[in-house]
Amino acid sequence: MLRKLLRFCGDLRLSFWLLMAIFFCIVAGVLHIGASPDIFRSLKYSLMSQWLQANLAKNFSAAWWIPPLLSALFLFGLNISACAADRILSLLRQWRTVPAGLFFLKLAPSLMHVCFIVMLTGHFMSLCGGSGKVIAVKPGEAVALGRSQMKIVGRICEYCGLDGPMKDGVEQCTVVLEFSGGTGVQEESISFFEPIVRDGASIHLLPDSKLKKTSLPPELKLLVKRDEGKAFIVAGFIMMILLMLWYFPQLKKIEREE
Repeated sequence: MLRKLLRFCGDLRLSFWLLMAIFFCIVAGVLHIGASPDIFRSLKYSLMSQWLQANLAKNFSAAWWIPPLLSALFLFGLNISACAADRILSLLRQWRTVPAGLFFLKLAPSLMHVCFIVMLTGHFMSLCGGSGKVIAVKPGEAVALGRSQMKIVGRICEYCGLDGPMKDGVEQCTVVLEFSGGTGVQEESISFFEPIVRDGASIHLLPDSKLKKTSLPPELKLLVKRDEGKAFIVAGFIMMILLMLWYFPQLKKIEREE
């Protein structure tokens, strides 16, 4: 009964239709985001569940594609899991009768599927279990970061010209942050495209609006992100790369020997 269920859930035809559904939802999403960027801008700083609660009902005509996309991705993850489990169960019956090298060679594609499942799980954790907080850059503003506290000390902005990282004659800015905790008080600087990591949170400096060379100081904000799934994504990706680096040369070696 279990094998029949696994084969049904892991059927390649089901994979094809789920991929088509994912492709359709992504195309719809690209079109809607391009047409209504203001609606989706806050999604960069919010958990998916929180954003859906606040925006899905009132912007359903633009955001209708997100629940089907998440559902299709979840079912696709189950489909890959079932396919990998069915394959691994079949191979485990042969492991005593097949040479170890050949057994692991047959097992490698299924292990790659497992790595992909781990990466999908990490993305799901990032969407639903991470956190994102935006604070305005104002001297004296403070925010708690786990075991320490971050305080904004000051900022320095300078014109970078056309060769600056932001291009188009905009300004580069540096914000001085003060971290206080068990290790004492430490100061660290953050700039555009140069995030820092503290207590498991990544801190990014963002412009509040498009920066141009003006006499007014630009409005800035800090994005404090805590990504619960990043470790799973990185671990799954590294393991998949290592498996591929071993698997494909072994296939070439077998082909040459034959």
